[in-house]
Amino acid sequence: GCDSIVTLNLTINPVKTGIDTKTACESYTWIDGKTYTASNTTATHKLVAKNGCDSIVTLNLTINPVKTGIDTQTACVSYTWIDGKTYTASNNNATHKLTAKNGCDSIVTLNLTINPVKTEVDTQTACVSYTWIDGKTYTASTNNATHTLVAKSGCDSIVTLNLTINPVKTGVDTQTACGSYTWIDGKTYTVSNTTATHTLVAKNGCDSIVTLNLTINPVKTGIDTKTACVSYTWIDGKTYTASNNNATHKLTAKNGCDSIVALNLTINPVKTGIDTKTACVSYTWIDGNSYTASNTTATHKLVAKSGCDSIVTLNLTINPVKTGADTKTACVSYTWIDGKTYTASTNSATHKLVAKSGCDSIVTLNLTINDKPIVSATLQNGSLAASTSNDTYQWLDCDSNTAAIANATTQTFLPTKTGNYAVKVSLKGCEATSACVKFEAQTTGIADANHVEFRIYPNPNQGIFNIAGLPSGSYKIMNLMGAEVFDFTVENLEVQLLNLSHLAKGVYQVTSDAVKIMHNKVVIMD
Repeated sequence: GCDSIVTLNLTINPVKTGIDTKTACESYTWIDGKTYTASNTTATHKLVAKNGCDSIVTLNLTINPVKTGIDTQTACVSYTWIDGKTYTASNNNATHKLTAKNGCDSIVTLNLTINPVKTEVDTQTACVSYTWIDGKTYTASTNNATHTLVAKSGCDSIVTLNLTINPVKTGVDTQTACGSYTWIDGKTYTVSNTTATHTLVAKNGCDSIVTLNLTINPVKTGIDTKTACVSYTWIDGKTYTASNNNATHKLTAKNGCDSIVALNLTINPVKTGIDTKTACVSYTWIDGNSYTASNTTATHKLVAKSGCDSIVTLNLTINPVKTGADTKTACVSYTWIDGKTYTASTNSATHKLVAKSGCDSIVTLNLTINDKPIVSATLQNGSLAASTSNDTYQWLDCDSNTAAIANATTQTFLPTKTGNYAVKVSLKGCEATSACVKFEAQTTGIADANHVEFRIYPNPNQGIFNIAGLPSGSYKIMNLMGAEVFDFTVENLEVQLLNLSHLAKGVYQVTSDAVKIMHNKVVIMD
């Protein structure tokens, strides 16, 4: 029955880490004995310490190259290199040192090729015109036009045009005939033509082009078929109000080729009517227009195969249709006026409300479905904690028919007595209750010879917490290094609210010089 008291005297030595930044040319041998030929930021090495807490150092190495390379150049006639010299002949042995800021100079060797520049004459003969390689079209002889030909070697050539333009003759052959005409191309034309051409071969290679200008005058005996609405006035000057297929007329031609034409006339009637319509909200008529108000004046022409279009007048009555939104919020599921049960949020479901006027109303469902929270109560750091965050909490006493515990409305809860407890959470209108959890109340402090319990809650916390049950006296808050960071006084065993939110995240202890108590840890979180 005589308990022992043990006190911990613990020294924690730090473990240091650091970065060794190095810069070298081509290669570098580090403290680990390895030679690195490329930049490295991941190699590490352990430095053994006498106190047994070794340090870890990471290498941050930059390897700069020392280059010896070849500068290959191609030029026309001459080339001035980086050494300031001008070379007029190919060269592959000149060298030059390039000084680097990092101290790793490079040696470059010149590999130079000097290419010549050529000039040539392009002699051409053409008819009428000639389009040269410069993209220009020449219509007269010339011997001074020049053009630069780009070479792969970079040394372009200059070519001069020596052009001779030979003329090509063109003419028009005007002909008039009745019915048809056979031209010099061997073709027989039955209609007038102004586009047919024929090439007359010349000895100098520049052939002549002749164009046909042909007028064909008809010699016809035919039928003039006509369709008209109500009446038709024909070429004979007469107006016909009924169909006719026996009238004839002579058409006199200046070329002497008169034609005889017979009339085949069909007279069709023209109709008019009213299109009576009733619609809800709007109506798109046969004219393609959408009407949102009643209308008795709009008209539309109905095209008839006979060519006699009909005119229809719209007699439209527009009845209104109402629309609205039904905004609902539910937990897990919701059964709407359409009889359907929705298990997910939606703003697209619609339902038709039947109206006596025939213009039914449309209502749209704007539904938000919230998931039922899943919660459990667990023991954490000597107190109870709900598994969910950012909810509304109510702790329950399972031993008192799950009665609500006054002022127990935070995510963590420290009961004052041993028992079974649960937590009910509310989130966006959805509630859930955890299973009951057994909690054993523990003694956290002793004052004088009497067994006095005191509590710290919530614990863990964010620097603001309550201390209840401490006997009157002065108390200190110490960090784990043994330094005092805060002091306070308790009178008459009252509940004391402390605010240590200005301290860093860590673990702290409650101590007293006047009252002998066991050390109690306070966890302050971010």
